[in-house]
Amino acid sequence: MREEEDTRTLAEVRARVQQACEWLLAPSPAALDRCADTLAPAIPRLSEWQAQLKDRHKVGPHAREEALRLRVAIRRAGALLQTAADYHAGWRRALGAMCAGYTASGAPAAAAARQGRLSLRG
Repeated sequence: MREEEDTRTLAEVRARVQQACEWLLAPSPAALDRCADTLAPAIPRLSEWQAQLKDRHKVGPHAREEALRLRVAIRRAGALLQTAADYHAGWRRALGAMCAGYTASGAPAAAAARQGRLSLRG
């Protein structure tokens, strides 16, 4: 029974991560907000599962397979989030060059500071 619960928890988290990935294919501000809203409840569920896992010696084969599928989905989401961050960083550099020119070393000057909408921890 424990393995069924583990597998179900991991599948629910994976479904949320996959939904976020779909929205990240076109990372508009609204899509990023939807991703944050979708992923927020998944994080505590996964943390809870990991804490419970430490108390057990063995994970069943179905839960292990689901955990591997979840890892693939998380890596995909990470890559998509990094791509979105890189895209917006490029636009910030271009905006800095257009609005503030270049520094003495030839690098684009920083545009006026704005609060970012994307935060990543690794």
